Amino acid sequence: MFQLFKKIWQNRIGKIILLVLSSIVLVMFLIWYITLFNQKVIYFNGERLIQTKLTNSTQYKGNYLSEPILITVQNQNTGEIIVEYNLPNKLYFSYLVYFENGNNYGKKIRILEDNNELFNGIYNNNSPFNLLTNDLEPYFDNDLRVVSNNNFYPGDFKPSLNTTAEFATGNGVENRGKIYPLIMFFVVLIIYFIDIKFPLFFFTLHNFLSVKDPEPTEFYLYMQKLGWYVIYPIFLIVLLFMGI
Repeated sequence: MFQLFKKIWQNRIGKIILLVLSSIVLVMFLIWYITLFNQKVIYFNGERLIQTKLTNSTQYKGNYLSEPILITVQNQNTGEIIVEYNLPNKLYFSYLVYFENGNNYGKKIRILEDNNELFNGIYNNNSPFNLLTNDLEPYFDNDLRVVSNNNFYPGDFKPSLNTTAEFATGNGVENRGKIYPLIMFFVVLIIYFIDIKFPLFFFTLHNFLSVKDPEPTEFYLYMQKLGWYVIYPIFLIVLLFMGI
C-alpha cells in the first residue's frame, strides 16, 4: 500500500489528484467539525439535546436508548411560553410559562398545566434551584420522577418545573464545542511539526546540559518514528473529538 502511494506521489498527475482529493476531504471535515463545534446544546436527564431554531419556536432534539426526545419551546404573542415534551415511552407534557417583571431576587413566574397552576413564585437563574417560592425558599418538585442510567422512562415520569423554566428562558443552553481540548490539539500539533522538521530538537533540548554532543540511541529513533506515525496522530484525533 505504501509502495503504491509512493508511485502515485512520484507521478505528476497522480500527485495533483492526491492533493486535490486530500484538500476536498480536509475542507469537508473542517465544515463538519466547525458545524458540530458551534452547535448549541442543552442537557436533559444527562442526555445532550441539540438546539434547532425555527421561525416561531425552538426545538431540542436527542435520543435516549434509541428513542427520540423532542422538546419544543414556543413564544406566543399573548406573552406566555409553551414548553412541550415528547419523551420516550410515549410521554407527553405541555406547560404554559408566564414571566412578569420581578425584583432584585428575580422575575415573577407562573407555570400551568391544563389550566392548573403548578407554581407561582420567582425565577432566579443565579440560584442553584432556579425556582424560589414567594418567601424566597428553594422550590422542590414533590412529584418529580427521575430516570436512572440505561433504564426506560417510567410511566409516572414528570419533567422538573425547574427544568421547564430553564427551557422557557434558554438559560441552560451552552456551546457544544469545548475550547480547552482544541487548544491542546494545536499545542500538540505544533510539537508534532517541530519534531518532524527538527528530529533532534527535543532530544538535544533534554540532554544538552548533562551530556556533551548527545547522540540518540536506536531505540529513541524507533520510538520517535512510532510517535510520528501512530502516537501523535491518535492523540490528535482523540483531542479533536474531545472538543465536540
